[in-house]
Amino acid sequence: MKVWTRTPAMAGLGFGAAGAAFVACAAAGILLTPVANRLRVPFAAIAVAVAAIILAMTISLLIPKLIIDAAVRHVQDPGTGPWMSAGM
Repeated sequence: MKVWTRTPAMAGLGFGAAGAAFVACAAAGILLTPVANRLRVPFAAIAVAVAAIILAMTISLLIPKLIIDAAVRHVQDPGTGPWMSAGM
């Protein structure tokens, strides 16, 4: 949700990070409120479920990417990488 709302808000409308975050939160609230009402579920329950899904996706996508990027940098320049000591 944030990518779809924050990036256009920052680029197209000239908002800063705080304004773009507000637009993203407002869009999420506007979309989740009718869903919570329709499903007869508390709004906080849906918000926590969405946050858990986003956290799981972030962990499953971000951690492998960071590891792969570090490995690629190490192959390209063997003197770099988080596993190298600062003195080398």
